[in-house]
Amino acid sequence: MEVLNYTGRPIGIASAHGQPMIGLPSEGYAKCEIERIDKVNKFGLIPIYKRIMDRVNGLPSQDRNLEKLYIVNKEVAESIGHTRFDLLVVEEPIDITGSIYYKKLMNV
Repeated sequence: MEVLNYTGRPIGIASAHGQPMIGLPSEGYAKCEIERIDKVNKFGLIPIYKRIMDRVNGLPSQDRNLEKLYIVNKEVAESIGHTRFDLLVVEEPIDITGSIYYKKLMNV
């Protein structure tokens, strides 16, 4: 199995004990196109908006054998995660000597 990073930035993965394990360079940048932004509510004088996403660009097609998994940002995962089984997001960030690492990869 191969795990590829499509967040647009390098990702560090740490062990459950907080030890750096692997660094994954960015292979690309998967991102959602915004279809529209709707005003849905107010908090006092502060408007609250909802982004309506359209399609995702920059992400390879799903591998039929699921031999390739793709780390994406949560926005992409929320947008198309229900239609694909090859997407991961990072969870539990920790600071290790000034660099951010993540302790978990979560399937969406």
